[in-house]
Amino acid sequence: MSKFLRAALFVMLVAAVSVRAQQPGAQVAVYTPPVLTISRDAPVIRNCGPVAGKPEVHLTAQTIRGTTPTRYVWTTDAGRIEGNGPTATWALDGVAPGYYHASLQASAGTTNDECQVFASTVVSVECPPVPECPRLQILCPSGIEAGQRITFDSLVSGSLGTSPFVYNWTISGGSIIEGQGTGSISVDTVGLEGQSLTATAVLAGYDASNGRCSASCSVSIPVPQTCRKFDEYPEITRNDEKARLDNLSVELQNDPFATAYVTIYPSEHGKSGDIDKRSRNIIDYLMNARGLDSKRIVIKTGSTRPTSSVEIWLCPRGVTH
Repeated sequence: MSKFLRAALFVMLVAAVSVRAQQPGAQVAVYTPPVLTISRDAPVIRNCGPVAGKPEVHLTAQTIRGTTPTRYVWTTDAGRIEGNGPTATWALDGVAPGYYHASLQASAGTTNDECQVFASTVVSVECPPVPECPRLQILCPSGIEAGQRITFDSLVSGSLGTSPFVYNWTISGGSIIEGQGTGSISVDTVGLEGQSLTATAVLAGYDASNGRCSASCSVSIPVPQTCRKFDEYPEITRNDEKARLDNLSVELQNDPFATAYVTIYPSEHGKSGDIDKRSRNIIDYLMNARGLDSKRIVIKTGSTRPTSSVEIWLCPRGVTH
């Protein structure tokens, strides 16, 4: 067919369509392509380089009108995009500050009758300067008692800035009951008797190059204080009893905060006034001969026994028998 004949046929076809469109009730099909948009959950990423966590943006493609795409191809000029569907994750860790684009090509239909639409979005990556860490100190607790919870406090000085402090606490033993993330923690010390406990705090979000972003404090957990039996003897001569009391005197002088509890057990066949007489002998000897304070000697009367005896216990400060 010559080019003249083809031209004539094209003119006739256009004329026929024009005439049909002008006829009453005639409808002309107009193709409307789909519209593709991309939404993102964060227009600005404020972290970059080696940071804790993963700076990322979540992308969602939406199609308005037309056929829903069945194939998606994501591309970007920075970072990496994970996903091959209408939703994807745009990872930007290690990306320098700047503006970056994520693009999407969505396709629908068959190879011979394929429809493609395109869309893109932009994200800004920012790297705000990390403030210099202020000076951090940990305040050790005092008056520690075995088996009781103790509290470590912190003190911050220097360039404080405007950001709230976030503390990361670690301890060498026990468990943190409350306060993690704050400037004060309470620690359970059960099972740590006789051991050293160290609490360390680190301020998050600061430049730690000056070495002031972390601090530690160590305390010793005491062993529970209890009374101990020092001596026990039956009815003996006065001189033998003085020798026993001399040993007690030496022990009390070595521990100036200890108290002696002397329990006198009366005999079943004893006489009235025997207990008072023996009590006075013990107190007089320890006070006058050995120079001890009477407040550090507690005389008690025990239950009746077949024969009289004396039992002596030594108790540390704050503990009674």
